Amino acid sequence: MSRSLTHELVRHRAGFAYSQLSQRYVDESQANFVVPPAIVGDEILEKEWRAQVDEAQRSYVRLVEHLMERYGWVADKVHRRKMSREAARGVLPNSTETKIVVTGNARAWRTMLELRSSEGAELEIRRCAVAIIKMLSRESPAFFSDFEIYQADDRREAARIVYHKV
Repeated sequence: MSRSLTHELVRHRAGFAYSQLSQRYVDESQANFVVPPAIVGDEILEKEWRAQVDEAQRSYVRLVEHLMERYGWVADKVHRRKMSREAARGVLPNSTETKIVVTGNARAWRTMLELRSSEGAELEIRRCAVAIIKMLSRESPAFFSDFEIYQADDRREAARIVYHKV
């Protein structure tokens, strides 16, 4: 998933814990990028998007190289790399792929999924939320079987809770 999605996801704090890949420790010179769902399938937009992320990645590589030289006075090479990557990561787009582990209690998941699977949710996080609903409905139907997945007006899957508590 993209860092853009994880930025939205981690806003849900109560009842959740997160562990995400760190750009300080991981070399992003070979990073993958997640094409925003709204752009997928439009050749012109995808080409323009790809040009932007490719240039950002080249810029990242150049910055890391220059910063490694600039921080040459730092004897510990691992620390020098961290310092260089943390400064250079600022040019990477929100579309940079990342990994995240999320744990949460049932109430937290239900709240997050209700908000992020709706038609008003950003498309990438909505797609993720619908996939999580499908999995949790199978794994824990007592807690999640009241979610209904449907085709939204934008012709993409969305979900809603069939029965709301009063």
